[in-house]
Amino acid sequence: MVAPLRRGHRRVRWGPGLRVGAGWRHAGRVQFSEQLRRRSPNEIRDLLRHRPDLLDAVVGGWGALARRASSPISLSRALLDADIGMLVVLEALVVNGRSTVAEIDELLGTDDPIGVTEAVERLAARVLVTVDGGIVRLAPAVGPMIGAALGLPISVIDLWRELPAPTRVALAERTGVEIDESLPPTLVARAITARLRRTNIVPLLRADGPDGIEVLLDRLLSGRGAVHVPTAIDDGLGPALEWLIAEVGAVASDDPDVIGIPRDIVMGALGPLAPGAALRAPEPTPLVGPPVDGVRGTSAQAAGRLLDLLDSVVRAATDGSLTVRRDGAIGIREVRRLAKEFASDEREIGFVLELALTARLLVRLDRIVAPTDLADPWAGLPRWRRWEVLVRTWLDQQQINPLIGEKIDGRTVGVFDHLELVTVGPPARRALLAAIDTVAVGEVLDPVMLAAVSLWRLPNRWRLPIADADAWIAWTVEEATRFGLVVDHGPAPVLAAVLAADLGDDDELHGAARELLGEDGDHVVLQADLTATALGAVTPELTATLDLLADRERAEGAQRWRFSEATLRRALDRGWSADRVRETLDRVSLTGRPQPLDFLLDDVERRHGRVRVVRAGSVIVTDDDVTAITIAGMRRADRLGLRLLAPTVLSAEASPEEVLDELRAAGQMPTMDGDVVRLETPAPTVETHHGEGLPADWLGASVGVDVADVELDDALRQLADDEPEPPAIDPIDLALARSVGRSVRVTTAAGAELRGVLLATDPVALLDDAGVHLLAVDEVRGVDAA
Repeated sequence: MVAPLRRGHRRVRWGPGLRVGAGWRHAGRVQFSEQLRRRSPNEIRDLLRHRPDLLDAVVGGWGALARRASSPISLSRALLDADIGMLVVLEALVVNGRSTVAEIDELLGTDDPIGVTEAVERLAARVLVTVDGGIVRLAPAVGPMIGAALGLPISVIDLWRELPAPTRVALAERTGVEIDESLPPTLVARAITARLRRTNIVPLLRADGPDGIEVLLDRLLSGRGAVHVPTAIDDGLGPALEWLIAEVGAVASDDPDVIGIPRDIVMGALGPLAPGAALRAPEPTPLVGPPVDGVRGTSAQAAGRLLDLLDSVVRAATDGSLTVRRDGAIGIREVRRLAKEFASDEREIGFVLELALTARLLVRLDRIVAPTDLADPWAGLPRWRRWEVLVRTWLDQQQINPLIGEKIDGRTVGVFDHLELVTVGPPARRALLAAIDTVAVGEVLDPVMLAAVSLWRLPNRWRLPIADADAWIAWTVEEATRFGLVVDHGPAPVLAAVLAADLGDDDELHGAARELLGEDGDHVVLQADLTATALGAVTPELTATLDLLADRERAEGAQRWRFSEATLRRALDRGWSADRVRETLDRVSLTGRPQPLDFLLDDVERRHGRVRVVRAGSVIVTDDDVTAITIAGMRRADRLGLRLLAPTVLSAEASPEEVLDELRAAGQMPTMDGDVVRLETPAPTVETHHGEGLPADWLGASVGVDVADVELDDALRQLADDEPEPPAIDPIDLALARSVGRSVRVTTAAGAELRGVLLATDPVALLDDAGVHLLAVDEVRGVDAA
C-alpha cells in the first residue's frame, strides 16, 4: 500500500550540504593549506587581489589563510562577486561532483569548452575550485554555499539513506542495478546514480504508472523536477504523485507546498541542464556618440552644476530652516522646496543632500540639518579637489537612495530614509563604470547591452529589493552622469583616471580633475547693475570675500553675486573700511569699478556709524561678531545684564566702568569712548586651505576593487617568512582555544615541535583524534607526544 501523501519516510530538503561532516572539513583544511602553499607567488597575488578580505589572515601563515579562505563569511563575499559563468560552473560541480572540463560542458550543454575553461580559471584564481590532473573539484566548504544547484533537487546519493527499503528496491530494478547487501549502501547509490544519468527511466514510469502519471511527469520535467502539490491534487494527480514517490522517492523544498523527485532522473530525461548558459560576458557593441569636445563640455558642466548645487544646499542649512522628521528623514515637502528654490528636481536634491551627509558636510541635529565643522575647511579647498572628494565619497559609500519621492508601502520616501532599504554598493558601482570604460570617449553603449554586461559580471550585487536589476543599473548610470563621469552611456575623459585612482594613481586623477574643472580663477566681472559675475570657478579666498561683500545669486552656468546697501554695511560692521573694500574690488575686477557701485559704497560709508542709540547703562561695541558672542556667553554675563542687540553690539545694565573692569578680568582689552565700551580686533582675513589638517579619510582614501601592489608585496613576504607547516597537526588550531589555558608541546613523527594552547579539556582525545599517539602527560606544563 502506498502511504498517504506527505507521510511515511522523512523527506530531505534541497541542498548539497548533507555530505559535509566535521571530520572531512578538518582533513580538507590541512590539505587545503598545503595546496595554497604550492601555488606560485603570482597565483597568491591573484588570490589576494580578487579576495582582499584574506589579507588580514596572512599574518597567521598558510594555515590561517586556508581557514579564512574556506570560512563561510569569506566564501559568501567571493560568491557575491562571482560572475554568471562562474556560478553556472559551480552549480555543475555540485551536481556532478569532481569533473573534467568536457564533462562540465556536456552537463551544461553549452558546447563551449573554452568558456568553461575560462570560468574554471577565474574560479581557481579565487580558490573556489582546485584543478589537479585535469580534474576540477570544489574547494573545501564551497559546496554547502551553493543553493539548489541548477534549480534541481538533491541527488539519489544524498537521498539514499532516507528512502524506505521498497523504494530502494524499485529504483534498483528500474535501473538494472543488483543490490548486494555486502556492499556499502553508498556504492549501490552511486551505481544507480550513474545508470540514471545515462538512462532515461521516464518512459518506464509513464508505462507503469496510474492515470495522470504522464501529465504529472510533464509538469515535473518542465519544473526541473519540482511540482506544486496543492495544484497537482486539485487537478486529480494526487494518486499518481503518491505512486511516483513510492517508486523513486521524494525531496522537499524550502516551500512546504513544493515537492520534487531526485535530480538524477531529471538529468537523464532532459540531457543538458543549462542549454545556452552564459559562460562568457556579452560582447558590447559601441555606438557612435557625441564628439569628444562635446563630451568634455557636457562632463564639465555636469560636474560644475553638482558642486554649485551642493554648496547651495549646505548654505541653505546654515540658518536651521532645513527640518527633519521624527524618524530622522527629511520630508518630501522640504525636498520640493529646495528643488524649487534651486531650479532642480526632487531626485537631484535628494542625491545631493545624501551626498553631503555622507561626506560629513551636513549633520542631523534633533529636528534640523546643520553644517558640520568641516563645512568651512571644505569651502577652502580648490574646486577640483572638492569634486574629487565627492566622487570618492560616492564610490565608497553604501547607501545613496534613488527612490526619493517614490511611494513604497503607502509611504513617500524622503531623504536619509533608509529603513529596510538595501542600495547598490561600491563593487557594483565600480564594475558598472569599468564596463562603460571599455569603449572609447566619443562612443556609447546601448543601455540594454550595458545592463546585460553589468548583470552578467555581478548578478548577485544587482539583485536588490524594491526594483529589478535594470532599474538599479539605470539609477547608478544617472548618478555617474551627475558627476560628469558618464555622458549618454559613454565614458567621459575623466572616468579612466577615477578608476585608475583605485589602484593608487592619485596623480592622474588630480590632473584629470584639474583639466575637467580648470584652475580656480581670482577675478570676476563687475557690472553697472551692481553684480559680480565669475567667468569660471574662482578661488575659495575670492568666494569668501564676495560672500561677505555681496549676496550670492543663482545664475545658470555661472556664479554671480549682487551688491546692496545691506551687504556693504555688513562688511563695514565686520571691521572692513571703505578703502579696503575699494582696494579689494580693484584687485579682483576685470572691468574696473563701475560708477554705480562707487556711488553706493560712498553713500554707505557716509552714513555708517553716524547714528548710535545708547540707553541708560552702557553699550559694548565690537568689530567682530564672534567676540560679541563670546562676551554674551561669559559667566559674568548675567551679573552685567548683557544682551546682544546686533551682531557686534551688546547692551549692559551695569555701568561702563563696571563693564570695563569685568571685561578686562575676562581677558579682553576694551577701551572707553564716552559711555561706549569698544573692543577693537584686527580686520579678519580669509584663510587659504589646501587640505592640511583635514581628516585623511574625508579627503578620499578609497578602497578600490583591487589591492595596491605594495600590500600584495607585504603579504607575500609574510607568507615567505612563515615556517613550514607540520604534517599532522595545525599549530594555529592549538592556539585557538582559551578555555584551558594550559601550554602544550607536541612533537610529530616528522620531528616538528609545536607549542600552543590546548583546544579541548581532554588532551588525550584531542591528540588521538588528530592521529598522534600520546607518549607522556606533563601535569604541570602540558603534553609530549610523538
